Amino acid sequence: MVAVLVDTDIAEGWTALTGIRAGNNVVAASIAGVNQIDAHTEFNIGFNDDGSAVAVLTSCINGILFVCKRPIGTAFLMTKVF
Repeated sequence: MVAVLVDTDIAEGWTALTGIRAGNNVVAASIAGVNQIDAHTEFNIGFNDDGSAVAVLTSCINGILFVCKRPIGTAFLMTKVF
């Protein structure tokens, strides 16, 4: 398991992701029903040796309550917690 902090607007809430890590890369998708954000997102995540990472948004499907605000290809900086 990996926990990360993502450089994004906390007012939008948070999203739990699940994926399989292969080396320093993960293809991750949001987990439905974990929080109030019902938009479905997918990311390609690349971890660096210094504990940082970059998540690139590869898919976003609007939900009923939340719509996708970031364009496909948006990169988010991340910091590995554990």
